[in-house]
This record gives sequence, C-alpha cells and structure tokens, in this order.
Amino acid sequence: MLYDLNNFYLIEIERYIKFLKSLTPAQLAKLDIGDAQISFIFDEIACCDVFPVNHADNNLVMESILESISQLESKAEFDQYFKSLGLKRKDLEALCRAKDIPYTKRDNMSALKDKLYERLVGFKLRSRAIQNDN
Repeated sequence: MLYDLNNFYLIEIERYIKFLKSLTPAQLAKLDIGDAQISFIFDEIACCDVFPVNHADNNLVMESILESISQLESKAEFDQYFKSLGLKRKDLEALCRAKDIPYTKRDNMSALKDKLYERLVGFKLRSRAIQNDN
C-alpha cells in the first residue's frame, strides 16, 4: 500500500498547498499583513478506522514520487529512496505505467526498479556526461 508515513507527509503538504491555492486574493492579503491566520485542528472521524485513499490522492502520491525520483543524482540515492518508500510490485508497475515504461509480468521488483532508474535518472546522467556538463 502506498500510504506509509513518508508519503503521508507529502500528501498532507499537497493538500495544504491546494488549500492555499483556493484562497481569494483578499484572504491572501489578510494573511500577508497578519490580519488572519490559518489554524490546524485535529478532528477524529468516529465512523472510520481506515484512512481512505481515493484515486485523486493516489495520483498525487505517484506524481510526488516521480518528481522526487527526477531530482535524484545517483544510483545510491535512488536505491536509498526506494528502500525508504517500501513500495510493492503493483506500486512499481503503476509508476512504470505513469511514465510509459514498458514492462512484463515476468519482471521482478528489481527489474522494475532498474527500468525506472534508467528512464528517470540514468538518462539524465548519461546526457550530462555526453555534454560534459557537471
């Protein structure tokens, strides 16, 4: 499941940014000059024990993971990042689909990670090396 603690923080930040983007210019001006403030209140929902994941949140998670991967600069960073995420095979397949990376059902998790690395990080590093760009 994609909802581990690392991704939870990213999703909550995305929700906060979405909230800020929905504010009117007048509300933003009041925040800027200090006439208003944003408060965070923790309210428990009594009816549900499971944190629901809807399709839109899943897309946000995928986008944030792919964006983070594109910022990485080495294979070691890539491996460490994937280790911290704790993704399952179906999650890796979803990432491959999101970036139009071909894979087969016979590909193991290591092969899927390698394909993601080659397409998202390795390509960038090889391009820099060819152009002699540090």
